[in-house]
Amino acid sequence: MRRRALLCSVGVGVLSGCPGFGDSTETPRATETETTEADQETQTDRGTVMDTDESGTKQVPTSALPEGVPAVPDGFDDVINVVDAGADPTGEEPIDQMLGDRLGEGTLLVFPQGRYKISKLRLSDLENTGMVAASGTEPVLVPGEPASVQGPRWIWLSEVSGFLFDGLDFDFRDPDSSGRLMITGLGDFAVRNIRVRGRYVTPSAFRFDVRHPDQSALIENVTALGTNQPAAKTTGIYIGRLHAGEIFIRNCRLENFPDNGVYASPPGGHGGDFDGKNGVVHVEGGMYKNNNIANVRLGSTGSTARNVSVVVDTVPPHPPNSLNVRGIRLRGKSGQIVENCSVRFSSNAGRGFGGVVLHRDNGSATIRNTDIQMDRDGVPAIAAAQPSATVHEDQSKPAGATFAGVRITGTAGQKTAVSIAHRDQTRFRDCSISQSGADRDGIVFRHSQNCLMSNTAISVTGTPIKAYESDVTRHSDDD
Repeated sequence: MRRRALLCSVGVGVLSGCPGFGDSTETPRATETETTEADQETQTDRGTVMDTDESGTKQVPTSALPEGVPAVPDGFDDVINVVDAGADPTGEEPIDQMLGDRLGEGTLLVFPQGRYKISKLRLSDLENTGMVAASGTEPVLVPGEPASVQGPRWIWLSEVSGFLFDGLDFDFRDPDSSGRLMITGLGDFAVRNIRVRGRYVTPSAFRFDVRHPDQSALIENVTALGTNQPAAKTTGIYIGRLHAGEIFIRNCRLENFPDNGVYASPPGGHGGDFDGKNGVVHVEGGMYKNNNIANVRLGSTGSTARNVSVVVDTVPPHPPNSLNVRGIRLRGKSGQIVENCSVRFSSNAGRGFGGVVLHRDNGSATIRNTDIQMDRDGVPAIAAAQPSATVHEDQSKPAGATFAGVRITGTAGQKTAVSIAHRDQTRFRDCSISQSGADRDGIVFRHSQNCLMSNTAISVTGTPIKAYESDVTRHSDDD
């Protein structure tokens, strides 16, 4: 079986993860939650199918797999229509037993149009198998029990390898209906084209870990549009601290989550029970809107956010006393890259720490060719907090960030557009800052030495640059 034939794509290697499954793998955290609804039914790119050509050969069309994958993976020896295998397409009878019996090496289960009830699925050691929608259909999976009875774990697949989950919608429109899809990988897996209909009432909508350092996973075209429960603590996509490989999150849409849209910092965690395996996470494209705490949150070395759109145009749902709006948040390790992203906070965004934020636990990072529109008074477009003692111990170089080609615009007033604290060798190159609101400063440096501003224009109503016990050199090409 060629695992690469199943799941590799441009920029994505073979996918896999390490052993480990159970409650003990949960990352200690202040809040882990899960909630999702599509009030407006957003279409995602469907199209998974298994057909047979004139010669009788089983075909997986290219649309079913990531770009660059051959149309006929040689690992699927058997393709089964789940209704022919006894699955009830009316949603009346659970299909858990059928899935447990049929999911196995070399088998692909194809779902025709219909509703399929899953009560509480727990499977492990799945290799070279999958669950996909039939051509031109939008089959729906529904929970078999209310969330208050079922609990948060609905579909839990552990130690998978060569696993494909594609084109199956979730229906959580019943007020007490939701559940998490959790997949941990020993080998390749891909999760694609999921649209959640309804609202979560359980912690975290999705959790994915790749537990082998040489393997990776693809999460693509997942749409989940949030919760209507103001006090919920719900996360969109959560990556656990035992993630050691590489995960690509592509072209997803996550909105209205009270506890992070993409919560992928645990692999970069420091200290005791929070120590992470430093698996890389790449967020590519997609829309992240009105999520509390962070819309996209990264923490492991070399993780990236590229071509990501973040919009906060209203106060996100949040538990009491827990509102803190951030666009892209870096927390843990160092060396992350934020590139070609767009972050927009309207005047109604609600209070928060900033558009792009470096936490105390984060070392150096690079933010380049990124637009930040900040219209919310008192909220910085960029905030780099004083690094912790752990960061200083771990880093062989200063914790200053590099900002290149960053454009800050908007009508925000008060406080400062950019705040840099205790970050030696911070660099601004070819950047611009324009904030038209009253009493708005440009950049404030605190206790930051050997900093540089090159070809960076600042237009604000307050003071362009303030340096408190800091050393900042400015120059331009004209100098």
